[in-house]
Amino acid sequence: MNNRPFQKLSDRYIAKLKLIASRTISKPREPEEFNSLTKTMLNNLHTHLDFHNGELQDIKAQKDNQNNNGWVANLGEVRVSYKRIHTLAQELLDEEKAINRIERKAHFRALLFRFLTTIFIGFGVILVYFTAQYFGINMPLLKVSA
Repeated sequence: MNNRPFQKLSDRYIAKLKLIASRTISKPREPEEFNSLTKTMLNNLHTHLDFHNGELQDIKAQKDNQNNNGWVANLGEVRVSYKRIHTLAQELLDEEKAINRIERKAHFRALLFRFLTTIFIGFGVILVYFTAQYFGINMPLLKVSA
């Protein structure tokens, strides 16, 4: 795999991955930690509704009677974790889209170059045969019987 045509682009993508990973101050949560956080939030929400006589309007208004120890604090943590993951994924997708656009343009240029090269070679052969016929030189394949 030493002769990869777009190795610079894949190296650029890998460098972007490493840059994003090194830039994050707090890493995205592990799946187990995220699941634990959501379970804690749901338990605190259940506690708020059942034991503290909370109402469904409290959930909509995000009112919590436990003052930063209840489900509203957990909801904030879940939102921050999701936003962090979403931002990192969006940066990677943007980078990948840019690389795909660059590769597509490079493939189109290569296709156009091959097409024009084939046409010019064909015209060159036709020109050589036309010149040979003008000067009366017999060329192979000039009078091939069908």
